[in-house]
Amino acid sequence: MKKLPVIVFVLLLSAFFAHAYSFEVSLEPIDNVITLDQKAKYQVTVENTLNTPQVFNLKTLDYPLWEISTDPIRNPITLSVGAGSSESIILLVNPLKVGQIGAYDVNLLVKRQAAVSGGEDEALTVPLRVNIATPEAGEYVETVIATITAEEAINPLEPYSFKVKVDNQNALTYENITVRAESNNFLSEAVISLGRKEKKTLEFTETFDPQAPPGTDTLIVMLLFKNRTLDTKIKKLEIQPYQHIRDKTESSGTFLRSSKTITYVNEGNYPFKGDLKIPINLLDSLFTSSQPKGHLVKKDGMRYLAVGAEMPPGGEFAWKVTKNYFALVVLVILALLSVGLYFLFRAPVILTKSFANVVMREGGVSELKVIINAKNRGKEKLHAIEVIDKIPNIADLEGGLALGTLHPISIRKHEKKGTIIKWVIDDLEPNDERVITYKLKSHLPILGQFTLSPSLVVFSHFDKKYIVRSNSIEVGPAAHF
Repeated sequence: MKKLPVIVFVLLLSAFFAHAYSFEVSLEPIDNVITLDQKAKYQVTVENTLNTPQVFNLKTLDYPLWEISTDPIRNPITLSVGAGSSESIILLVNPLKVGQIGAYDVNLLVKRQAAVSGGEDEALTVPLRVNIATPEAGEYVETVIATITAEEAINPLEPYSFKVKVDNQNALTYENITVRAESNNFLSEAVISLGRKEKKTLEFTETFDPQAPPGTDTLIVMLLFKNRTLDTKIKKLEIQPYQHIRDKTESSGTFLRSSKTITYVNEGNYPFKGDLKIPINLLDSLFTSSQPKGHLVKKDGMRYLAVGAEMPPGGEFAWKVTKNYFALVVLVILALLSVGLYFLFRAPVILTKSFANVVMREGGVSELKVIINAKNRGKEKLHAIEVIDKIPNIADLEGGLALGTLHPISIRKHEKKGTIIKWVIDDLEPNDERVITYKLKSHLPILGQFTLSPSLVVFSHFDKKYIVRSNSIEVGPAAHF
């Protein structure tokens, strides 16, 4: 049973190495206490634990505050390490934009180049401690370390909070340490005191400009004490893009005409380019115009009036939409006027023509009865109405004078036009009608289709002469059946 803790320890150790890096980095300071115009020197050793040669790339994450280089210069700085072996390189650490004495951790990124060596990318960050002292003192400031705890993604619409842990690793007491946190979008400071080996955590809450452009920002935290920098930490932040379009409408109108000006405001933090749209029905779309000119679109079964627009962050776009029903009123008036003119100037007599009692012989039409109906649809009594009809030469009138309810006043035969029959209706009361009938008999059975031309009615009313035509009729075996 005493072996159980050993087995558990071995399993835990195996699990740790299963997730360990395929290389190790060790640092040896050669000269890490410098003045502001000097360069620190480190020996960096990379051990390759794989059974294949690997290539590693070295750079700092704290540029442009710090720079690393080699002598002679290599650009980029790479290190080739054989399988299961290690290689060393001397790095020079140069404070480019550091103006205060103090202790600094310069982040060194060591990355295995998968594109060259195969496998997946691996990267390890290690700190290069550099102590900047005054030329007179020649000694470095005691160690006080800052640690940043912050989310990388920033929503500029919401307050942004982060924590700074300050760790006094010395047996000294510090009064009035200034903790400065700054980025491209804010600057905050807090003053604290630290006892021996004391740790404190500060929380900062900052407000971003809602239209801060999306992209990378840098959070820099510095510990300042008596014109000296005790520590500096850097963290990359990412301002997230978002878009919000707000609109406001001002309306005005007169009789049959209304307009509204819609002002759109881009309250997002990156430019807007696309369609702005408002719902519209089919009727309104016929009488709506806009400036700038819009276009109709359909989406999800809905109809919209849309216009293309571009707005920078904070920019505005004005769109004037006008509904003008004057044209609709004009159309209605014209329609009513047309109907009124039609009823005013239409002929007061309706004349229709039809046939019945078709007699078939030898597969063709032999006889039929023609019916002419004249109706007074006006409001005045009509006099001396002449009804004229024409019979083609292929047929003749059948019988003597008994040719219907009204006898013709004349029957004339024409060599080319056929037989012309004329009736006269002496009087026709309003809404009264008169039916005229006669029979036709063909010389020979008519096998095919033939046409009886329209009848005419001629009369005068209020010193105006009217000529009204009836419909023509098609006669044949198919019409009979």
